[in-house]
Parts: sequence; C-alpha cells; structure tokens
Amino acid sequence: MKRSFFTITVIILMSGMIAAGCSKKVVKSEVAGESSEAAPKVEAAMPEPAKPETHEISPKKEESIKSEEISRAETTKKAEPVVGIKGVEDIFFDYDRAYIRDDAKSVLEANASYLKANKNGRILIEGHCDERGTSEYNIALGERRAQAAQKYLVDLGVDQSRISTISYGKEKPFCEEHNEQCWQENRRAHFVEK
Repeated sequence: MKRSFFTITVIILMSGMIAAGCSKKVVKSEVAGESSEAAPKVEAAMPEPAKPETHEISPKKEESIKSEEISRAETTKKAEPVVGIKGVEDIFFDYDRAYIRDDAKSVLEANASYLKANKNGRILIEGHCDERGTSEYNIALGERRAQAAQKYLVDLGVDQSRISTISYGKEKPFCEEHNEQCWQENRRAHFVEK
C-alpha cells in the first residue's frame, strides 16, 4: 500500500511538472462585425514563439553583410592609391576587423615585390577606420590594421626596419559621405613614403 501511494504521488507530481513546462498563451479574439459586449469571446491556445538560436543572423545584420560585400567588391575594382607611393596600393578591411582579407593578399604581394625591387627609402603604413565607433577605439583598430599590413609585408621578405606604422583611426577620412561605400573606402591601410 505504501508503494502504490508513493507511485501515485510521483505520477501526480510529474504530471504537474509536465503541465507547468508546457504552458500556452491564451489569445482572445472577437467575432468580426459584432459589438464587443454581445460578441462571444473565442479563446485559442497558442504555443509560445520559439526563442531565436544564437547562430541565426538578424535581417538587419544580413543586409549589412550583403551591403559590405557589395561595397568591398566595388572598392576593390575602383580604388586607387591616394597620394601614396607610386606602384604601391592600399588595402581594405572589413568592418571592425584587422585581418588581411583574401583580396588584400594579392595587393600586398605586389606591394612587397615593388618594395623589394626599390630598396631606397622607408615607408609608413597608416591605419584608417570609418567614422563609426569612438575615437579611442578606432585609433586602436587603425593601429592593428597597420601592424597587420606590416607583418604581412615582413613575412613576404620586406625589411622590417624600412616600415613604420601609425594610426589615424577615423580622424583623416578619405571619403566624407555617410554610407557603406564611403565607410569601406575609409577602412584601409595606406602606404606613404617616409
């Protein structure tokens, strides 16, 4: 008898836990065309919406990524060095990133070939950012971008003593407009003779 009482108690407790875990939202609606006083209320049990998983990308973020990819492709096609070293091109970075993109690797390889063939002088790599973010953050990000470009050139055989870096963050933009295309042009490592 003790055993059956215990079994029944466990079943009741488990049923209560299951019922509590499967709660439903109650949605009330009125029949169209009738006044709110006379209309019968219809109740339907609606399941709670599923919580988004952490690996899903929001539509706004997805749009931003697509816009950035389009801007990157356009910038890569049309970008010219801005009063830098003749024969050495700038490289561009993704938003909030300092890693060398695949499209920048071939540019840096060409830059390294040019610099090894023309051993005179020193170069300065300027790290630049777009206008978004604080000045302090962008100075640090610009420095990481300039250093990433420097490291890549040194790994390709350019003498490190010929290269120095500086960060201007968002303080010296190349483009003044406030759109993704312009921001992409400002996220760069720029090469100048020292």
